[in-house]
Amino acid sequence: MTVTQLQPREASRVDAIIQCEQQADAHLAEAEALRWQAAELIAAELADGKTQRQLAADIGKSHPHVSYMASVWRRFGNLGYQERPSFNQAYQQAKLAEADADEERRRAAVSYQTAIYSPVAILAQLAGGQETGTQVAAHMRDYPHYTSATPDQFLAAARFLAEIGEAS
Repeated sequence: MTVTQLQPREASRVDAIIQCEQQADAHLAEAEALRWQAAELIAAELADGKTQRQLAADIGKSHPHVSYMASVWRRFGNLGYQERPSFNQAYQQAKLAEADADEERRRAAVSYQTAIYSPVAILAQLAGGQETGTQVAAHMRDYPHYTSATPDQFLAAARFLAEIGEAS
């Protein structure tokens, strides 16, 4: 095959590539506008009192998707078209913000559980750490859901708190 035989074929391939790229760009711009419009409509439905779960069921999408779309509109809907990020960027930011919020809630819950469920924290709340074995046993019997600690761990914590109290 010679170069002259390839040129006409290559020219039609180049034209096809250009056409494909132009059509893709046109569809991308159209999809972008439609996503922004859907986000606006979702925000309006929620503002009218529909729950995210109801709307998700109505439109056949997931509850998180509805949440992300509403978040995108709340954050960027008041900006002009030229000032907004691409819809995909805005959507990813909404997802990341939700993931960050979930992580913060998880950390807060773990912190709370650690403070509430540790034997030392529980005993410190009970009479300033001056607990007897009988009081520890009664506490564990009455509040078994507060901790997975054993009686020995409670007694060790009580002794530790008592030593701290004597040392001060």
